[in-house]
Amino acid sequence: MRSFMKPRPGVASASVVVLALVTALSAGAPAAQAEESKAQGRTSAAAWEPWMQFFGPHETVTPDASTLLRDTMLHNCDSEYACLAAGEGDGEHTLFEVTYCKPDDRWVSNFIGDGAVANHQVNDAKVVLMDKNKKTLRTIDAGKIVRVDWDPVYYIDVC
Repeated sequence: MRSFMKPRPGVASASVVVLALVTALSAGAPAAQAEESKAQGRTSAAAWEPWMQFFGPHETVTPDASTLLRDTMLHNCDSEYACLAAGEGDGEHTLFEVTYCKPDDRWVSNFIGDGAVANHQVNDAKVVLMDKNKKTLRTIDAGKIVRVDWDPVYYIDVC
């Protein structure tokens, strides 16, 4: 299980102030980077944001992960979790750490192209990938890390 720190008084408000300051200081950065790329004759790749329906407590999403971070997170996925990596179309990845069974299967969006699943769940829990008709495309056993083609996947069951 994951350990979480208890919030301390005053830390949250200080974090908000720091976040606001960093946001204000970096607001012009994307526009400046786009202008620099344009001036150098480069264009940025079309990107998308992978998304998953239904999140339980202690489940996480990590967007904009490098390939090295993606691989590290997949291989170090916590026990009792399934970690799913989906590309963002720009060389970066979004990682989902999920563990909770839901009454309905999780619906996914923008899971495009190649990705990976690390099933580190216990009690032989399987990760099931399904198509738009909820027909099983692939079942991933506990203890496995596999590459997957996300294109036909619309639903995921981690139970």
